[in-house]
Formats: sequence, C-alpha cells, structure tokens
Amino acid sequence: MVDDLNEKPEPAPAAPKASVSRGEAAEAPVPAEPPRAVRPELLSAKVRDLGLTIAGSPLEPLVQQLHRELHEKGITFLPPVYLSDEWGVPEGVPIIAVPFYLAKPELAKLEEQITEDLEDEQQIAMYLRHEAGHAFNYAYELYRAKEWTDLFGPFSRPYIEDYVASPHSRQFVRHLPGWYAQMHPEEDFAETFAVWLAPDSNWREKYAGTGALPKLEYVDRVVREIGGREPLVQPKLIDEGELDVVLADYYARRASTKPAERISTFLDGDLRLCFGEGGEGPAVSELLKKHRAGMSHVISDMTGARYEIVRSLLVFVTERCEALGLRSDPSKLPTQIAHMTALVTGLSFNYVRTGDFLGIPQEGRGEKRL
Repeated sequence: MVDDLNEKPEPAPAAPKASVSRGEAAEAPVPAEPPRAVRPELLSAKVRDLGLTIAGSPLEPLVQQLHRELHEKGITFLPPVYLSDEWGVPEGVPIIAVPFYLAKPELAKLEEQITEDLEDEQQIAMYLRHEAGHAFNYAYELYRAKEWTDLFGPFSRPYIEDYVASPHSRQFVRHLPGWYAQMHPEEDFAETFAVWLAPDSNWREKYAGTGALPKLEYVDRVVREIGGREPLVQPKLIDEGELDVVLADYYARRASTKPAERISTFLDGDLRLCFGEGGEGPAVSELLKKHRAGMSHVISDMTGARYEIVRSLLVFVTERCEALGLRSDPSKLPTQIAHMTALVTGLSFNYVRTGDFLGIPQEGRGEKRL
C-alpha cells in the first residue's frame, strides 16, 4: 500500500528489493503463547486486513522529514513510500518500502517482543535516507555511468548476504550498522548518499583523507547537476502480495536454522570459567535476556558480524547458561561481563572469518586473511 500522502504510482509487477538487513528474527520464531499486551487475534490476522496506512501513523512525520531533507538539498524528486514486509527498494523502481509494523504501535510492540529489536525514530530516519539513496540511483539510472562504476564497483556484482566486512575500513562511509556499505556497490552508494543527506553530518571534515571522500563529492556534484530534473524512471506501485500473509506466518517464515547450534556443548567449559561455580547473584541467563539485544548491536558493529548472527549466538549462550544453572557473583560481575563479552566477540569474529563460530572454515568459504 502506497503512502496516501503521495500521488499513487501505476501498478507494476513485483521485483526483488535492494533491502536492508536490520537483524531479522532468524532465531526467534513466534512463541507458543502470544506476547503479553498483544491481542491474541492479531497473530491470526492477515497483514493486508489490518487497515494500515502511513498517513496518520508514527511513520508520517518521519517520511515528511525525509522529503524536507531531500528538498533542502535541491532534489525535487521525492520518492513515494509504501508499507511492505521489510525495508527496501524494488530493483530499478524508485519507491521505498517500509516494514508494516512501524505503522501501528501495537504491531511495533509485537515486533520488539518477538525479535528483541525495534527501530527508534533516529534509526528509521537513517534507514529512510539509505533507501532514498537507492531510489535516487534508480530514478536517474546513475549505476549505468562509468564514473559510478569506477567509484563504487559494478552494479552487476552478485549480492552476498554473508558478506565479509573489513571493520574500520577507511574506504567506506559508516551509516547503518554492520559496515553495510561493504556489502555491494549499490549499498556503498546508498550509504554514501545517506551520509551526504544527513543534516549536520560534516562529511567533508569527517571523511577527509579517506577513500570515502571522492564518493561523497560525487554525490554532492551529481545532485547539483541533476537534482532539479525530472527522473528518468518514474515510481510504480509493486504488487502487494507480500502483505497477503497471516501475521503469525510472517514471523514463522523468518525462522531458520540457528548457526549457533553447531557449537553443541563445546562452550560449557568456557561459560563455567566466565562465571565460576556457586554464584549467589542473579541467574546469568536472566542477565543475558535483559542485555543481549544491546550486546548484539555493539559486538556486530565492532566485528562486522551481522546483528542476527551475533544475537543467535547470545540466544544459544543464554540457553546453555540456563541449562548449567550458572549464577553471577555481584562482587565479580564487571570481570564476569568482560569475560563473557570477550568470548562472544571472539566467536563472532571467527564467524566473520570462516562462517563458523568455532573458526572451522565452511565449505565454499575460506578463512579471510586480515
């Protein structure tokens, strides 16, 4: 469904989306009982029947903010926004997809309870700027130009979901978590555009002397040259079949094999070393349940491992700590937390290098030499 603040584009067939991985609930299928404070009948409803719109929702002022930012930068094309099952932009179509659960507080609460993750207003604004980069790229077909390819790489390069990032590389901007600009040339452009668009980003100063600066200067120059022109590609409404799904099935289909399951009980000894025996403080599993979402974001950002991969590991560690009956020691808690963080960070970095938490290279993926 297209934002009714914008003129509705013509219908068009569905196309693959250049989508952002925000940390899907790969390890968090729908629980047997509906989360508290959520109406049970909500999970049995089809998303398309929920009457969701952007107008009048918490998303409306954020979409308006994006359009103001584009206008203030001299861009007259304001990409329409519609509700979908994930963030993204259909390939070649300059129109922005936003997750439906952000249009209704009750659905947002459900998303947070099931996945332990939910975009706040600042993060939504960041995702919108990123997707606006995709839309601008498609609207003016910049990716076809030799200069674009020379700066960002070939648009035709295959997408690799489990891409291996080089944390702290000075060749790319940093905007979304997980060093997302390194995933694909198209994502590099979208992230560069987002940094350029963000108010008060001071990108010239922040990226002076880095490989990212010429990319930012390219965006700045191209917008000045063509930002006031009509787009070469007009936005078209894609097929809405992605919302023709029961809400419970939406979460169930996001479940997949947990990569941490390959660890089995190998970590039990390490976990006992982290927390010792005979602790009289809170259960370690309860502490992890409370803090693992935040830990996952930080470790993901530092190692380059995707958020959902790190969180799957922490969910597994939580289960093992509970099975072992480990309890914290209040007098040693800072040291215990440091040991736990170092353990999970090391395992996550193993996954980045080899595709395996234990550091055993997986078939088709050799170890990355840093």
